[in-house]
Amino acid sequence: MTLIEFGAWTYALAWLFILGTPVLVPIGVGAWAYMGSSSTNRVRFAVCAGAVALVSAVTLGWCMTLHDPVLRFKVTVGAFGVAALATSVLLGMAAVFCWIRGSGLTRATVLATLAAFTCAVGFCNGVILVWGSEL
Repeated sequence: MTLIEFGAWTYALAWLFILGTPVLVPIGVGAWAYMGSSSTNRVRFAVCAGAVALVSAVTLGWCMTLHDPVLRFKVTVGAFGVAALATSVLLGMAAVFCWIRGSGLTRATVLATLAAFTCAVGFCNGVILVWGSEL
């Protein structure tokens, strides 16, 4: 890989991370909820966030059957936003759990997972921006 290719990949990943930074807030909310709650409330919070993520995922699958492109876009954006929010909260709770109980390798894996998730959401946000500009 040449230096120019490496620079292009670095630039692309930086933009993906920038577009995905809105998910850092719910990740922090999940971490705060894990640290500030009793074990019973943690389970309730995680089950509720998981249920919201599951319903949003089913909605995302269902909206692909819609024939109106504008309605499909609106439903997709809403369902993706809710799914990303709920998944971010769950990821924040899992990150704190692994950070407290894990070793150095576990902590490095948690940070890499958070960065990869942020870039993935950034990619989806970029696709939504391009899709919305074409409608």
